[in-house]
Amino acid sequence: MLRNVRRQIGALLLLSTLVIVVVWGEGSEAIAQSSFEARNLMTKGALELGGALGYAQGTTVVGNGPSSNRSAVFVMPRVGIVLTDPLGAGWWQGNVEVLVQPVFARFTEPFAAEATGGSFLLKYNFLSFGRWVPFWDAGAGMIWTNLAPRIPEQITQVEFVMETAPECTIL
Repeated sequence: MLRNVRRQIGALLLLSTLVIVVVWGEGSEAIAQSSFEARNLMTKGALELGGALGYAQGTTVVGNGPSSNRSAVFVMPRVGIVLTDPLGAGWWQGNVEVLVQPVFARFTEPFAAEATGGSFLLKYNFLSFGRWVPFWDAGAGMIWTNLAPRIPEQITQVEFVMETAPECTIL
């Protein structure tokens, strides 16, 4: 079982890397072929509304918690505002944005439970790729969950969360 999970994670990382390389490589062509530029839309003061849906599955790949079989469905809307004019030059030209991201989750394993909270994020948008907008965000926040004290890994219902990730948006 553990070997299959590790193989799936390895395949997912390889696929993610391949997608990023393809997006990065196609970015220069997108600039030449597209009259639509992200830099024209994502200007200082621009408001961003967006969100993400997701699924989480706990594993024992890292660590060996007694309650590792946890799964949940997440809904994460986000609201942000661009703070700066474009910074830098070349492929890394971009701007800085601040976002608020509430999170709502429904756990289905090992039993029904909920989590709710939010994070504040800083985001750097790379604007040199036409309609493609790769970005990196990082943030911190708090959530409340009623998983605790029903699972031994959690002793309190309030948790501090940190997040960071490279991502990509197509406008």
